[in-house]
Amino acid sequence: MTKLVILIPTGGRVHTQFMSCMIGLTQALSKKGIAFSVKTYEFSDLVMSRNYLVSYFLSQEQFTHALLLDSDLEFRPQQVFRLLDFGEDFVAAAYPDRRITGPVLRDAMENAKDEDLESQRSVGKLLARYMRYITTTNLGSEQKFKRIKRDGFHTVASVGTGFMLITRNVVERIVEEGQAHPLPRTGRLNIYQDAPRFADFFSHHMTTAKDAFYGEDQSFCRRWILGCGGQIWVDRQSSVSHIGEFSYHGDFAAHLEAKGD
Repeated sequence: MTKLVILIPTGGRVHTQFMSCMIGLTQALSKKGIAFSVKTYEFSDLVMSRNYLVSYFLSQEQFTHALLLDSDLEFRPQQVFRLLDFGEDFVAAAYPDRRITGPVLRDAMENAKDEDLESQRSVGKLLARYMRYITTTNLGSEQKFKRIKRDGFHTVASVGTGFMLITRNVVERIVEEGQAHPLPRTGRLNIYQDAPRFADFFSHHMTTAKDAFYGEDQSFCRRWILGCGGQIWVDRQSSVSHIGEFSYHGDFAAHLEAKGD
Protein backbone atom coordinates (compact mmCIF):
# COMPACT_ATOMS: atom_id res chain seq x y z
CA MET A 1 0.00 0.00 0.00
CA THR A 2 1.29 3.44 -0.96
CA LYS A 3 2.08 5.79 1.91
CA LEU A 4 3.25 9.10 0.52
CA VAL A 5 5.12 11.97 2.14
CA ILE A 6 5.12 15.28 0.27
CA LEU A 7 8.35 17.19 0.93
CA ILE A 8 8.43 20.95 0.32
CA PRO A 9 11.64 22.97 0.81
CA THR A 10 11.16 26.74 0.80
CA GLY A 11 13.21 29.86 1.27
CA GLY A 12 10.30 31.36 3.20
CA ARG A 13 7.95 32.00 0.30
CA VAL A 14 5.09 29.93 -1.12
CA HIS A 15 3.34 31.14 -4.27
CA THR A 16 -0.46 31.37 -4.27
CA GLN A 17 -0.71 29.22 -7.40
CA PHE A 18 1.34 26.49 -5.71
CA MET A 19 -0.85 26.62 -2.62
CA SER A 20 -3.98 26.18 -4.76
CA CYS A 21 -2.35 23.21 -6.46
CA MET A 22 -1.47 21.65 -3.10
CA ILE A 23 -5.07 21.97 -1.89
CA GLY A 24 -6.26 20.27 -5.07
CA LEU A 25 -3.66 17.53 -4.73
CA THR A 26 -4.45 16.73 -1.09
CA GLN A 27 -8.17 16.57 -1.88
CA ALA A 28 -7.53 14.26 -4.84
CA LEU A 29 -5.25 11.98 -2.78
CA SER A 30 -7.94 11.70 -0.12
CA LYS A 31 -10.59 10.80 -2.71
CA LYS A 32 -8.35 8.04 -4.06
CA GLY A 33 -7.71 6.69 -0.56
CA ILE A 34 -3.94 7.30 -0.73
CA ALA A 35 -2.44 7.90 2.71
CA PHE A 36 -0.19 10.95 2.78
CA SER A 37 1.59 13.46 4.98
CA VAL A 38 3.14 16.85 4.22
CA LYS A 39 6.54 17.97 5.52
CA THR A 40 7.95 21.44 4.91
CA TYR A 41 11.23 23.06 5.83
CA GLU A 42 12.22 26.72 5.55
CA PHE A 43 15.94 27.46 5.26
CA SER A 44 18.16 29.60 3.05
CA ASP A 45 20.49 26.70 2.12
CA LEU A 46 18.65 24.61 -0.48
CA VAL A 47 21.15 21.75 -0.33
CA MET A 48 20.67 21.39 3.44
CA SER A 49 16.89 21.77 3.12
CA ARG A 50 16.68 18.94 0.62
CA ASN A 51 19.15 16.84 2.59
CA TYR A 52 16.98 17.20 5.66
CA LEU A 53 13.69 16.43 3.92
CA VAL A 54 15.00 13.37 2.07
CA SER A 55 16.73 12.22 5.29
CA TYR A 56 13.35 12.60 7.03
CA PHE A 57 11.87 10.26 4.41
CA LEU A 58 14.75 7.84 4.94
CA SER A 59 14.26 7.90 8.70
CA GLN A 60 10.46 7.65 8.74
CA GLU A 61 10.11 4.09 7.48
CA GLN A 62 6.29 4.12 7.41
CA PHE A 63 6.45 6.00 4.08
CA THR A 64 6.85 4.07 0.83
CA HIS A 65 7.14 7.08 -1.50
CA ALA A 66 8.32 10.68 -1.30
CA LEU A 67 7.18 13.48 -3.61
CA LEU A 68 9.61 16.40 -3.55
CA LEU A 69 7.89 19.62 -4.68
CA ASP A 70 9.32 23.11 -5.11
CA SER A 71 6.99 25.85 -3.94
CA ASP A 72 7.29 27.84 -7.19
CA LEU A 73 5.60 25.25 -9.42
CA GLU A 74 2.04 25.05 -10.75
CA PHE A 75 0.51 21.70 -11.64
CA ARG A 76 -2.62 19.52 -11.66
CA PRO A 77 -3.16 16.48 -9.40
CA GLN A 78 -3.25 14.20 -12.46
CA GLN A 79 0.45 14.92 -12.99
CA VAL A 80 1.26 13.29 -9.65
CA PHE A 81 -0.96 10.28 -10.37
CA ARG A 82 0.79 9.72 -13.70
CA LEU A 83 4.08 9.39 -11.81
CA LEU A 84 2.59 7.08 -9.19
CA ASP A 85 0.90 4.88 -11.78
CA PHE A 86 4.09 4.47 -13.80
CA GLY A 87 5.49 2.39 -10.97
CA GLU A 88 9.24 3.02 -11.27
CA ASP A 89 11.59 3.91 -8.41
CA PHE A 90 12.54 7.38 -9.67
CA VAL A 91 10.06 9.33 -11.81
CA ALA A 92 9.80 13.07 -12.42
CA ALA A 93 7.86 15.71 -14.29
CA ALA A 94 9.98 18.09 -16.35
CA TYR A 95 9.45 21.82 -15.93
CA PRO A 96 10.97 24.78 -17.79
CA ASP A 97 13.80 27.03 -16.74
CA ARG A 98 12.52 30.42 -15.57
CA ARG A 99 14.54 32.36 -18.15
CA ILE A 100 13.21 33.42 -21.53
CA THR A 101 16.55 33.63 -23.32
CA GLY A 102 17.43 34.95 -26.77
CA PRO A 103 17.55 31.43 -28.30
CA VAL A 104 14.10 30.67 -26.82
CA LEU A 105 12.61 33.81 -28.38
CA ARG A 106 14.38 33.18 -31.69
CA ASP A 107 13.13 29.60 -31.96
CA ALA A 108 9.61 30.61 -30.96
CA MET A 109 9.36 33.47 -33.46
CA GLU A 110 10.94 31.51 -36.31
CA ASN A 111 8.29 28.81 -35.88
CA ALA A 112 5.31 30.98 -34.92
CA LYS A 113 2.05 30.90 -36.88
CA ASP A 114 -0.45 33.76 -36.91
CA GLU A 115 -2.75 31.97 -34.47
CA ASP A 116 0.13 31.59 -31.99
CA LEU A 117 0.23 35.38 -31.55
CA GLU A 118 -3.48 36.05 -31.14
CA SER A 119 -3.68 36.09 -27.33
CA GLN A 120 -1.59 35.93 -24.18
CA ARG A 121 -2.64 32.29 -23.76
CA SER A 122 -1.57 31.30 -27.28
CA VAL A 123 1.76 33.13 -26.83
CA GLY A 124 2.27 31.20 -23.59
CA LYS A 125 1.66 27.92 -25.40
CA LEU A 126 4.09 28.97 -28.13
CA LEU A 127 6.84 29.72 -25.62
CA ALA A 128 6.18 26.43 -23.79
CA ARG A 129 7.12 24.57 -26.97
CA TYR A 130 10.55 26.21 -27.11
CA MET A 131 11.51 26.81 -23.47
CA ARG A 132 14.57 25.03 -22.09
CA TYR A 133 13.53 22.20 -19.76
CA ILE A 134 15.56 21.07 -16.75
CA THR A 135 16.67 17.66 -17.97
CA THR A 136 19.97 16.35 -19.33
CA THR A 137 21.18 13.30 -21.25
CA ASN A 138 24.86 13.78 -20.43
CA LEU A 139 26.68 11.66 -17.87
CA GLY A 140 30.10 13.07 -18.74
CA SER A 141 33.03 10.96 -19.78
CA GLU A 142 32.36 8.28 -17.14
CA GLN A 143 29.49 6.60 -18.96
CA LYS A 144 27.52 6.87 -22.18
CA PHE A 145 23.82 7.53 -21.72
CA LYS A 146 21.21 5.54 -23.64
CA ARG A 147 17.63 6.84 -23.66
CA ILE A 148 14.76 4.35 -23.31
CA LYS A 149 11.12 5.15 -24.13
CA ARG A 150 8.14 3.38 -22.55
CA ASP A 151 4.45 4.14 -22.07
CA GLY A 152 4.76 7.90 -22.48
CA PHE A 153 7.94 8.20 -20.40
CA HIS A 154 11.65 8.19 -21.24
CA THR A 155 14.88 7.95 -19.28
CA VAL A 156 17.20 10.92 -18.63
CA ALA A 157 20.63 11.40 -17.09
CA SER A 158 19.34 14.06 -14.71
CA VAL A 159 16.24 16.11 -14.03
CA GLY A 160 15.21 18.99 -11.82
CA THR A 161 14.19 17.50 -8.47
CA GLY A 162 11.47 20.10 -7.86
CA PHE A 163 8.85 17.60 -9.05
CA MET A 164 10.35 14.22 -8.19
CA LEU A 165 8.70 11.02 -6.98
CA ILE A 166 11.02 8.41 -5.45
CA THR A 167 10.46 5.14 -3.62
CA ARG A 168 12.13 4.08 -0.39
CA ASN A 169 14.42 1.85 -2.45
CA VAL A 170 16.14 4.93 -3.94
CA VAL A 171 17.24 6.49 -0.65
CA GLU A 172 18.09 3.16 0.97
CA ARG A 173 20.24 2.12 -2.00
CA ILE A 174 22.04 5.47 -2.22
CA VAL A 175 23.02 5.18 1.45
CA GLU A 176 23.88 1.47 1.27
CA GLU A 177 26.15 2.07 -1.74
CA GLY A 178 28.02 4.82 0.13
CA GLN A 179 26.79 7.56 -2.20
CA ALA A 180 25.24 9.66 0.60
CA HIS A 181 27.46 9.83 3.67
CA PRO A 182 26.07 10.46 7.17
CA LEU A 183 26.29 14.12 8.16
CA PRO A 184 27.32 15.33 11.61
CA ARG A 185 25.24 17.81 13.55
CA THR A 186 25.31 21.24 11.88
CA GLY A 187 25.48 24.12 14.33
CA ARG A 188 22.28 24.51 16.32
CA LEU A 189 19.88 23.43 13.58
CA ASN A 190 17.15 21.39 15.22
CA ILE A 191 16.68 19.01 12.30
CA TYR A 192 18.00 15.72 13.61
CA GLN A 193 15.28 14.67 16.03
CA ASP A 194 12.91 13.33 13.34
CA ALA A 195 15.67 12.57 10.80
CA PRO A 196 18.26 10.57 12.77
CA ARG A 197 19.54 8.92 9.58
CA PHE A 198 20.66 12.32 8.30
CA ALA A 199 22.73 11.88 5.13
CA ASP A 200 24.26 14.02 2.41
CA PHE A 201 22.17 13.37 -0.71
CA PHE A 202 22.52 16.71 -2.49
CA SER A 203 26.00 18.18 -2.01
CA HIS A 204 27.67 19.17 -5.28
CA HIS A 205 29.60 16.57 -7.27
CA MET A 206 32.62 17.76 -9.22
CA THR A 207 33.21 17.00 -12.88
CA THR A 208 35.83 14.40 -13.77
CA ALA A 209 38.18 17.20 -14.81
CA LYS A 210 37.65 18.87 -11.40
CA ASP A 211 36.97 22.14 -13.18
CA ALA A 212 33.29 22.66 -12.29
CA PHE A 213 30.51 21.58 -9.95
CA TYR A 214 27.28 19.87 -10.89
CA GLY A 215 24.18 21.44 -9.36
CA GLU A 216 22.49 19.76 -6.41
CA ASP A 217 19.77 18.25 -8.64
CA GLN A 218 22.28 16.70 -11.04
CA SER A 219 24.42 15.54 -8.13
CA PHE A 220 21.50 13.66 -6.57
CA CYS A 221 20.68 12.08 -9.93
CA ARG A 222 24.30 11.04 -10.47
CA ARG A 223 24.36 9.35 -7.07
CA TRP A 224 21.43 7.21 -8.21
CA ILE A 225 22.49 6.49 -11.80
CA LEU A 226 26.28 6.22 -11.54
CA GLY A 227 26.50 5.14 -7.90
CA CYS A 228 23.62 2.66 -7.83
CA GLY A 229 22.98 1.74 -11.46
CA GLY A 230 19.45 3.17 -11.27
CA GLN A 231 17.24 4.77 -13.91
CA ILE A 232 15.43 8.11 -13.94
CA TRP A 233 12.18 8.36 -15.88
CA VAL A 234 10.52 11.58 -17.05
CA ASP A 235 6.90 11.99 -18.09
CA ARG A 236 6.86 12.98 -21.76
CA GLN A 237 3.45 14.61 -21.17
CA SER A 238 4.60 16.77 -18.25
CA SER A 239 2.53 19.92 -17.85
CA VAL A 240 4.11 21.91 -15.02
CA SER A 241 4.62 25.67 -14.88
CA HIS A 242 7.60 27.34 -13.20
CA ILE A 243 6.57 30.56 -11.47
CA GLY A 244 9.08 33.41 -11.58
CA GLU A 245 9.41 37.16 -11.53
CA PHE A 246 10.01 39.20 -14.64
CA SER A 247 11.12 42.83 -14.72
CA TYR A 248 9.82 44.56 -17.83
CA HIS A 249 12.70 46.79 -18.92
CA GLY A 250 11.58 50.23 -20.10
CA ASP A 251 13.22 52.38 -22.78
CA PHE A 252 10.61 54.89 -23.95
CA ALA A 253 13.00 56.66 -26.32
CA ALA A 254 13.69 53.38 -28.13
CA HIS A 255 9.95 52.73 -28.24
CA LEU A 256 9.24 56.10 -29.82
CA GLU A 257 12.06 55.61 -32.32
CA ALA A 258 10.67 52.23 -33.31
CA LYS A 259 7.26 53.85 -33.93
CA GLY A 260 8.83 56.67 -35.92
CA ASP A 261 7.34 59.16 -33.47
